[in-house]
Amino acid sequence: YVRKAMIEERYTDAKFGAGYFIERTPGADDVPKMRRVIATVYEKRGLEEYAFKEYQKLLDAHPGYKKTDEVAERMFVITTQFLEGKSFRWKLPYQDTLYIPTGSSMDKTSKMYTQIVTNAPYGLHAAQSQYGIGQAYERSFDGFWGIFATDAEYDKATRAYQLLIDRYSRWIVKQGDSLIGEKERPYQKEIDDMVAQARFSTAELYEKQANEGIYDQSMTERSITAFSDFIAEYDKGENKEKRAAEVAEAKTRINAMRLERARGLK
Repeated sequence: YVRKAMIEERYTDAKFGAGYFIERTPGADDVPKMRRVIATVYEKRGLEEYAFKEYQKLLDAHPGYKKTDEVAERMFVITTQFLEGKSFRWKLPYQDTLYIPTGSSMDKTSKMYTQIVTNAPYGLHAAQSQYGIGQAYERSFDGFWGIFATDAEYDKATRAYQLLIDRYSRWIVKQGDSLIGEKERPYQKEIDDMVAQARFSTAELYEKQANEGIYDQSMTERSITAFSDFIAEYDKGENKEKRAAEVAEAKTRINAMRLERARGLK
């Protein structure tokens, strides 16, 4: 009945049937499928936040579910829509067609990305989601040019990026005392790009803090150090040509901050 209703796009009937199935036979093998039906119906109706919650219920209730990667994919796609500015919606109780837009929320978005990482810290979308956390924190105050951003909010963004760098950078595999090369993860090239951008973004955030209000020498030092680390990491080997523009910009920014520091000392 539920399958037929979904094919015929009778979403109200499909959602009711799926809910009834779960309630009457909670231990059945098809319960995860029914939970996905409910989440899919929410997505079809533009209630992505509710779909995300249903997908999470599925993962919590069925940790051994064989299509966990597919569920994680949907959760990641939904959260990325909110990162790109999609408005959250509050649906009126006891029905699924009437809702009130509540606007975008980077705080909610960062929490959703955090949930994806928590579900599978080394899953297919874990690194992308960790990067999304930093992006969400940045966008939460970037729209106001950082005027209303506190040190704590900046710290959240930099810590999110630093965790990405620490957890998802390539690592050396050892066999006894010998190095046998770097082990790659799925989507390693994309992850490498995110790690590089996270390094650069961390330095940028320190630079922004240095220029907030009264000039902050300590943040300038942090920014110079972070940009210098970026240059040391990417101005060599196979990354030299690929990151040439970013390395040049990092050097320019370091010079500008050193000049500003010299003016302050003068």
